[in-house]
Amino acid sequence: MYIDQKNDMIVRKIAHVGEYAFLGAVAMVLFRRAKKNSKSSSVWCVLFSLLAIGVLDEFLQSFSSRNSSVNDILLDFAGGVLGMCLTTALIKVINFVKHKRLCKGGRHNE
Repeated sequence: MYIDQKNDMIVRKIAHVGEYAFLGAVAMVLFRRAKKNSKSSSVWCVLFSLLAIGVLDEFLQSFSSRNSSVNDILLDFAGGVLGMCLTTALIKVINFVKHKRLCKGGRHNE
């Protein structure tokens, strides 16, 4: 039974990271769109929002049968940052490929 509990805990921790990685990816896409429309946007707002959502999630868990944990908050935040980084990297790769298609042989096709 101990092994089942440990496996269950690992699955829950991976779920924390995965859920918040998705949230971080969505937040990064929304941030990039907002930044195009306004110069006052800051990536710090996105990071603070991810942290605040993680803290709120764990706080609300304290009212249910589940335990809240600072480690879970850190995992949530790390997952969010991971999602932001992966999304940024993916966008850079897509932009590079688009630019590469436009520039064949060092000259722009028009």
